[in-house]
Amino acid sequence: MEIRRTGPGPRRRGKEGGRSASERERAARELAVYGRYGVTGNSELRINRATGDPSTPLCLRHALAAFLNAVDIEEPLRDDIVTAVGEAIANAVEHAYQAKEGLVELHASIDGENTLLVDVFDRGAFIDRDLREGRGLGLRIVRAIARAVSIDTEGGTRIRMVFDAGSCE
Repeated sequence: MEIRRTGPGPRRRGKEGGRSASERERAARELAVYGRYGVTGNSELRINRATGDPSTPLCLRHALAAFLNAVDIEEPLRDDIVTAVGEAIANAVEHAYQAKEGLVELHASIDGENTLLVDVFDRGAFIDRDLREGRGLGLRIVRAIARAVSIDTEGGTRIRMVFDAGSCE
């Protein structure tokens, strides 16, 4: 599978995501009335990908970025979340199956309280390694960005990250 960027995608220009002051004011009014730009209730993303496919980390990061864009999580928060989750995905792809192919699952959901839950799940083995120079920073990055992180190693490894999605402003 080949992925090509055919347009500007979710990136926006400028400090304020490309919005004028009047657009930001309108967005704040809509948030008060409709919630997150008309997004109502819970929204979620679920994707399973093979770890043997070299495009898996990229595809999962892009899918997450598109989901975050769709529920109006703006930069730089969106970029921070994709960075943290990307580290968890990289760990699952690189370490979970020890040279065998398996699946990595990405689940993301946001609720009406602006809490974003992201799970990265594999059915491989969790390896708790000693810190090596230039390596082992992934979970530190995740913990620095997420509000809360939990790791469950029963039946595979699930890394759950909790983020405050904040308001649209």
